Amino acid sequence: MKTMWEKPRSTYEGKHFVVRDAVLEPKSLQRPRPRVLVGGGEQLTLKITAREADMWNIPGASPEVFARKVEILKDYCQQLGRDVREIELTKTDRLCLAPTREKAGAKYAARGGQPAPYRGLLGSPDDIIALIRQFEEMGMQGVFVSIPNADAEGRELFAKEVMPAFA
Repeated sequence: MKTMWEKPRSTYEGKHFVVRDAVLEPKSLQRPRPRVLVGGGEQLTLKITAREADMWNIPGASPEVFARKVEILKDYCQQLGRDVREIELTKTDRLCLAPTREKAGAKYAARGGQPAPYRGLLGSPDDIIALIRQFEEMGMQGVFVSIPNADAEGRELFAKEVMPAFA
């Protein structure tokens, strides 16, 4: 795909298929090509990320899991002679935000949330800011937030109190 985005014609001969003189038109407006985001798992996915990705995303990872996966990715990058800093590290997480930690916990329970060691971005605006900063210290450069449609309070608090902390 990368060569199809960048060149007029592309040929690929792989283990499972062959493509000759493939054409992809119209070309992307992004130059030299769209960024490649790879998300998920550990073994195969992180190897592909190290080799091919511009961005990596892991869904719902606790700080401990995120840190461990980043170290694995760094090792794969080192094996390939690639600098992990070439890859934008991101995560996706669910948000349960309320004015206080206690109210966020009650909102989480009312949604049917189960007790777990890591329950996503859960808490007050200050709690969420501190947690995102913790991920940033481990190399995270962006977060995709999942906010339930009915949670107007959470959306507003995120926009008014959390987002400005990272502007």
